[in-house]
Parts: sequence; structure tokens; C-alpha cells
Amino acid sequence: MDPLETAIYESLDPLITQDKRLRALETLEKAKAADNSWQIFLEKLFRTTKVEVRFWCIQNLSDIITSSSWSSLNTPIRLFLREELTFYYFGVHVEEWNGLGEAVENWKQWTNLLSETSLEANIPNFVRNKYAQLLSSLVAQEYPHSWPNLFRRLFAILPEIENMKQATFDSDIELLHRFFLVLHCLDEDYVSLSAIQRCGEVGTRLRDGLRSDCIQQVVRLTIQLTHLYHITNNAKFDEVCCLALDICRRFVEWIDISLVIDEMFISTIFSMMTQSGKHCAKSIAARIFSEIISKKMNLESKYQLLHSLNLAEFLNQLSAVLNGASPNDSIRESRDAVDYLEQFGYHSFEVEIVALVNVIATEALELIRALRTRLLSSIDMSKVIDWIRSCFPVMTKCFQLEDDKIGRDTFEFFMSYISNCRDISDEIGCTVILSIIWEQVTLTEEKTLTEEKFVQFQQQRGRFLTLFKNVCRVYPALAMETLQNHLEKLHQRQGWDMQTLKEMECIYCLTNAFVELKKTNEWDYLIFQILSVLPKLEWFSELSDFYAPSQYWIIEQLNISYDDLLSHSMNLVESDMSLMYNVLVLLMDQRGLRNPYSFKLRNKAALSLLRLARPLRQMLATQFMELIITNLESVILQSSQNLHSSHILQLDRNDYIGSLEKLSLIEVVGIVLGSCWDLGFSKECQMRLESWLIRLITTLEFCIATENVSLGNYIMEALTCIAKGFTLDRQDRENNKTSRNRNCESLQQDLNVFSQERILPNSIDDLISCWKRCFPLVFQFLQSYGSLSVTKEKCLVFLHRMVETLGEEALLFIQSSCLELIALHTNPSELTDIFLLINQIVVRLKREARSFLFAIFQPLLQSFCHYFQSSHNECLQYVVEDPVHSRSEIWRENIELLKTFYLFLYHLVSQQLEDVLLLPNHQPFLLFCLGMLVDAVSISNPNVTVDFHYMECKYAWLVVRRLLVNPNADTINLDSTGYTLRQWIVQTFVPLSFLLLFRLKWKKSNKVHLGIVEEIVEFYMACKTVSDWETIFRQSFSKLPQIHSQICQELFLVCQHQNKKSLYTFLTERLSKE
Repeated sequence: MDPLETAIYESLDPLITQDKRLRALETLEKAKAADNSWQIFLEKLFRTTKVEVRFWCIQNLSDIITSSSWSSLNTPIRLFLREELTFYYFGVHVEEWNGLGEAVENWKQWTNLLSETSLEANIPNFVRNKYAQLLSSLVAQEYPHSWPNLFRRLFAILPEIENMKQATFDSDIELLHRFFLVLHCLDEDYVSLSAIQRCGEVGTRLRDGLRSDCIQQVVRLTIQLTHLYHITNNAKFDEVCCLALDICRRFVEWIDISLVIDEMFISTIFSMMTQSGKHCAKSIAARIFSEIISKKMNLESKYQLLHSLNLAEFLNQLSAVLNGASPNDSIRESRDAVDYLEQFGYHSFEVEIVALVNVIATEALELIRALRTRLLSSIDMSKVIDWIRSCFPVMTKCFQLEDDKIGRDTFEFFMSYISNCRDISDEIGCTVILSIIWEQVTLTEEKTLTEEKFVQFQQQRGRFLTLFKNVCRVYPALAMETLQNHLEKLHQRQGWDMQTLKEMECIYCLTNAFVELKKTNEWDYLIFQILSVLPKLEWFSELSDFYAPSQYWIIEQLNISYDDLLSHSMNLVESDMSLMYNVLVLLMDQRGLRNPYSFKLRNKAALSLLRLARPLRQMLATQFMELIITNLESVILQSSQNLHSSHILQLDRNDYIGSLEKLSLIEVVGIVLGSCWDLGFSKECQMRLESWLIRLITTLEFCIATENVSLGNYIMEALTCIAKGFTLDRQDRENNKTSRNRNCESLQQDLNVFSQERILPNSIDDLISCWKRCFPLVFQFLQSYGSLSVTKEKCLVFLHRMVETLGEEALLFIQSSCLELIALHTNPSELTDIFLLINQIVVRLKREARSFLFAIFQPLLQSFCHYFQSSHNECLQYVVEDPVHSRSEIWRENIELLKTFYLFLYHLVSQQLEDVLLLPNHQPFLLFCLGMLVDAVSISNPNVTVDFHYMECKYAWLVVRRLLVNPNADTINLDSTGYTLRQWIVQTFVPLSFLLLFRLKWKKSNKVHLGIVEEIVEFYMACKTVSDWETIFRQSFSKLPQIHSQICQELFLVCQHQNKKSLYTFLTERLSKE
């Protein structure tokens, strides 16, 4: 190898050293920069057989031609290069040299560069393609102004297709192939719609030349090639024929349509698409038709074009082609031809044909829209509608193809067409689309679906449901009729199979799609008609085993869609009370709670009942109490029928209905009984409540005796669920609220009638006596197993509920339970829960909770003080540290406990119960609480984010202010300090307020900051009630040298002479400047 070839190889070698690569690149750059670089590249190209060297030379010659250096070459050089490059590529002379004697004479100096042979036929494709690209660049530079006879000469040297001989067949095909490759590169790089935006004037010049010199000849040549396509079994010829068809397709994009619309060309392309046994040509022919039909033209011409195709016969033949396709056809295809399809962006012929029909339908729809807007008047709309309907059978083939785009395009067309159906009165077309939807939704091949394919299948199914919704919007009656017809067919069937299940599931899905859009009385009826089919479905047990696991998914889908249908029926009931009985029966018979096969359906029914009971409890109580209670007792007790002791309600058994769902049903029982009690039906309700509570506490007693803690915890949850029903009605009564549906006139009248018929109002004493029977056993259970966290949690939830249900009547029981819980607590989280319960009692019962607080205050504060005094950890310093740096679990628990404690202090003073803190024997706790308040407001670190502990800081200032203004604050001496409570508060918190105000970065727009400022202002106003407040303020200023004296003096003057509003304004404006 010479130095240049060596440099080319070394520049491409990934294993070469960096130094060698740099030297090689330097050698190559010198060759490129030489004045005679074109000679170097041309000589090396013609003399070497090395593929890498040839490619490098072609690339650099192409760079010369496309760069500005081409125009600097003199005419003889350009002519010489044109001659040699075209001869080397085509193997024959293209130029006519008459009158160019001077140029030829100049070539004598380059005789050593003359090519003796042409580019061999077995050259790798990437080199041949690169050379074709080189020639297309040469054509773009010279044609037609400097090379006007180019295509005339090229067509002259091409073989005559009808007269090709066997001896020269291969060379003729190679020549044709190279010619079409050049045209392909020209289109790709210069004249296509996308390329001309880059090339501008060059592309326009080339187009003009090609229109006059090339296009008709290419079309004629393509027609001649296709006549041999069916009878020639040669892979190279197949590729050339496909390449010629592709060139025609590319030209259709930008040429005048009249150049390709003639009977011969159309019939030839149609024949290739329908009669050829080779998929590659079919695909390209179909794409040509798509380009022709979608080409922009006036609407009259578009109509004439579609009419000329005789669309009815045209579409019938396309359908026959698709139906007659053999799965093995593609195996017999030439590998090169198939590669060609993939390389140039074509799809399988099935996809291309469906895409073509989509184009036809879309263009026809545009004609309809133009007719509607009166842009056209001389077109028969009925004929256009028939064209579109004729497209449907072929378009539906897309749903069997693995091409997501063509599927989406078809869906989009159907959506557009349905939107126009009412305007063009095409119920027939809409009916056809409904049949397509039904056929495709029930069509499943789940046995062969991979997980990825199944996801795609589900997405496609979702599109069909969206399509059905669109039909519902346009023709709701037609959609409803379709579903009713399918439902009647299901009713008439004897026995059930998997196809029946699929159809049932499809009816549910389509019904759900309709319900989302339409709410009419007729549709409400149809929902219950559809749901009524469910008791016949014995498939829940037999078929789920027979088909599992391959078709188990259809059962899952059926459950999901049935769940959705139930949810819709709930919505219907909430808007139409007359449907209540139907829904209750539906939920409690074999379609719901009593379904013997489907665990999911039973659970769904339980949750749906609870969903109904909450907003409609008064209606259920007045009209359906017996129906609900009797059925629920039967259902829940049935789940424990195998127990050795019939009086035990074993709620943790899972043999019939789920544990959580049992609790939902028990909550329904509580809601109905609570509403009945509230409406005055005392005797019956009391008997029912006592019956349930006796069952539960008897079971709890059994749990204590047998040490069955898990069941005992579950019983505690059941008691809480029943109590919820009574809590709801108490809250509504006290807040003077009505249930969400009391605005329904019929319901209001029923409730008024029942209210007038009440004979005996309920006594709260009866309710209390029922619940008080539970207290001893609950307390015993807590004493026995309160060391377990789960038990403490369940008991605390029950206590919370009793606070709401019985109020002060439950305080003695809650008090003893709280003392037990305080004694048993083992971590800050449990102590937090206790504080939350006490906070609820204080807020709920207000001053009625005083005796309760006196009883539990000392042990509660002892536990709290003991925990924090014995825990010397950094978590206590959260008010002066950045919380981001602490993420431990104990840190979070401590934070929650401290927040709850500050909330407890806030509730004490806001409910005027702070005197519990001021008792003489509680002074150690008072001092501890004051210390905690100091911690909450001691935010002197400017890096602290106030928002983090805003509520604690605000609560602290409010508590401090209330203690300051307490009438006894002057008489309570804090023994360890030598001050009264009022004096200590003022002397301690005034300096802290200054630090808080003037050390932090405040923002006037931040509501969090402004809230704290408001509380500090209130505190200052309260301080002014102290006789020596001025002295204390001045002393506080003197203790804070870090705050400028002028600021302190201004603040003092404002406090001294202004009101609260002026002080707040001064602080917010001054702080925003600091």
C-alpha cells in the first residue's frame, strides 16, 4: 500500500495508537488541501480495489463537487470529471463531444487518469449507493444549464426492456439499477418536498428539468418493467422494478397529477397491487395510489378522480387481496426486496393497502364536509357515503395487523365520521360502526398474547370504548338498542361458555362507557336489566377452574367492569331515590352479598352498601331498616355457622366474606340503627342494638377467656364501627345539618310522615345503658392485653368514638381507660395518641371535661415530664435546629409528641380550663410547661425556618398571653424564681419576643410570619396591663445589645402611645426593611 492508502486505513483503525492516527489524519488533510486533489482522488479511485479507499475517494470527490471549489475549476476539468465519473459508473460514454475539440485536446495531459473499466457489479451496496449520491451531486451542479442533454443521453444508453437478451440480461439490469439509484438520490437530496426546503433554487431548477426531460420516460420505463415483473424470477430484477415504482411514487409528491394519471399507468399500478404475488411491489403500488389520491387538488377534480377509480370494484378487489393473503407469502419474498421496504419506509402490503383505503375514506369525508358547507353542489352525496361505507370492511383489517399507527389512524377516521353522521343522516353507517365495535371488543386471542401484546390489546380495547362513547353522543338511542339486542340474545342462550362470558363482559364495558355520558330513565332501566343477568352466571366456579390460567383474565375483566357498573348504579340511586329498593336487593341477593362463587363481588357489594348508607342513612332507616338489618345479620352470621359456639360472632373468619368487608357491613348496621334511634323508633332499634352488642361483648368475653387477642382486637373494631352510625347522627343533629339528599322532595315528605307517626321519643339514657354494658369488658380486655400495641390502638379508637357517641356520659369509663393507657405507654408515639384523645375530649366537652382533667392531669404530666427529662437527645432542640438534618424515627416521634403537647396547652386556655395548671400542687408541672413554652418561642437562630414550627410558636404566644391575663397571675408565686407568674412571664417573654422579631428574616408577604407577629402584638397589649411594664421593657432592651437601641426605642414609644393596629403596622413595615 502507498502512504495515502496506509493513512486511510490507520485513520479508520480503532486499535491504532493515538500518535499514528494523528499522523494519518495529517497525511489525509494534506491530500485534500492539494491543488490537484481531484486528480489524486480520481486516480486512486480508478486504480484501487480496496473498498475503504474507494469510499474515501468518492466522499472527497463529492465534497469537491458540492463545495465552492467546483466553480473555480476550469471547464475542461469539469467536463473531464463528468465524462470519467459517469463512464466509471455506467460503463458507457454519456457525453457527446462534437464541438468540444479544445476540451478533448486538453485531456491528453490526464491520460493517466482515464478509467479503463467501470464500477464492477459485485461492489458492496454502500459503495454503489455512495457513488450514486456523488453523481446526483454532479447532476445538481451541472443540469440543465451546463448539461442539457444528460437525460436524453442516459435514456439512449439504457436497454430496451422488450428486447433484453438473456446473454446481457444481468448487465442490463445492473445498468437500470444504477440509473434509478441516481434518480433516487436526486429526489432524496434535492427535489423531494422535504429536500427542496433546504436546497431552494437548486431543487426548483432540477424539478423544472426533470418535468420536461425525465418523468414521462421514467413512467413509461416503469410500465415496461412491471410487464416483466410477474414472469421474471430474478431477485435483482425485482429490486430494480421496486426501485422504479418507488421513483414514480416520489415524483407523484410534486409533479402535476396529469403526468401520471393516465389509463395505462393506473391500470399497471392497480395490477401490481392486486395481481402480483410479491408483497414488495404490492406495498409500493398501494403507496403510489395513496399519494395520488391524497394529492392536493380542487374538490371537483378530487371527486372525478375517486369516481374514475370505480371504487366499489376497486375496494372489492383490495378486500379479496387481503383475504387471500397467505401467511407464507412473505417467506418466499426476496430478502433484498424485503430489506428495501424496511430501508425506504414502506410497511407490509396489508398495512399499505389498509392505509390506502383510509386515505380514500378520509378524502371522501372531506367531500362530504365541503358539501355540508356548500363549497360543492354538483356532487351526489349518497354516492360519496356509499364509498365510505364500502371502505369499512377493508379498514377493519387494521385491527388484525401489528401496526399501531394504522390502527390509530383508522380510529381517528371513525371518530370523525361518527361526528358527522347526524348531519348527513347516516344511521346505517353508524350501525355498521357499532357492529365493528362489538366484533372487535369480543374478539380476543388471549392464549397467544405475551405481556407486551396484552397491554397493546388492552389499549386498543380502550380506543373502541372511546369510539363507542362517541356513538353514544351522536346516536344514544341507537347505542342503547344495540346493547339491548345483544342482551336479549344472552337471555335466550342455554348454558354458558367462554364466548358468553366475553360478550357479557363487553356489555358491561359498553354500558359503563354509556353511563359516563347519559343519565336518562330509559338508561337507568337498562342498567338494572343488565345487572339482572348476573345470577345466571354459574361460571364463577366451573369456568374459572376450567380455563385457568390462560383465560382467567376475562373473569378479572368481568369483575372489574361489573364493579364499575355497580358504582354507576350507586350514582343513579343518589340522584333518583325510587331506585333504592332495586339497588338494595341487587346488593344483598345472589348478585351481591349472597353470591356463592365470587369473593370479589361479595366484597364489592359490602363496600357499595356502606357507600349508600352514609349519605342516605335517614331514608334507609325510615323505609328499609328491617330489610337491611335482617339480611346483614343473616350474611354475617352465616360466616360463623361452623363455630362450636353459636353465640360467638367470629369476625376474623374469611370463609365467606372478607374481614374488612364484614366491618363495612357492621358499620352499615350501626348507621341504620343510629338513624332509626335518632328518628325516634326506640323499642325495635334498642332491641336490635342490644342484640348486636351482646353478640360482640359475648365474643369479647370468650376472647379474654381463651386468650384470643387477634379476635378480640377485631371485636373492638366492630364495636367502633357500630358506634360510628350513632356518631354520624349525633353530629348532624347537633350541627343542625341534613343529609346530602334531604333536598329530594319525596324523601322529605316521607321523613315528615314518619316524624308525625312517632309515638315515643328516644331517651339518651337508653342509648347510654346499651353502650355502658360494653365498658367493663372493654376495660378488662385493655387491662389484660394493653401491653400490646395493637390492642392499645384498637382501644384508643374505640374511646375516640365513645367521646363522640356518648360525650360526658362515657367520661368515667374513658377516665379509667386513659389512666390505664398512661400507665402502659412505652414510647412517645403512644403518649401522643393519648394526648390526641384528651384534646378531643377538651374540644368536644369543653368545661364539662374539668373533672376528667383534674383526675388524669397529674399522671399524664408526670409521664410527659419523665420522658423528656430522662431523654437527653438532640431532638428536644428542634426549635433551634434545622429539621432537615434529623430524619430518625425517634426524632419524628418526639416532634409529633411536642406538637400535640402544645396543642393540648392551647386547648386548655382556649376552653378556659387553664386553672388546672394553676393549682398549688401542680406548680412543678406549671414550671415545666412554662419551660416548654420558652423553648417554643426561643427562635433566635436566623437560619431557622419559622414555617416548620409556626403552629407551636403561635400556640405558645397565645398560651402565654392567656396565663398573663389570668386574674390569679399576680397571686401565684413561682417558688423557685422569686417572682409572681405575671412578673415572670413579662420579664422572660418580652426579651424573647424582641429576639424573635429582630433576628429572623421576615417577609411581609408571608402569612406564616404575619400570624406570629399578630400574636406578639396581642402579647404586648396584654403586657400593658402590668403596672411596671415600662420598666420591664426598658430593662429588656438593656439586656439585648445585639439589637440596635434606636429600634428598641421606637418600639417602646409605639407600645406606649399607640393601639394594637398601629403597633402591628409598625412591626410589619419595620421588619420588612430589616
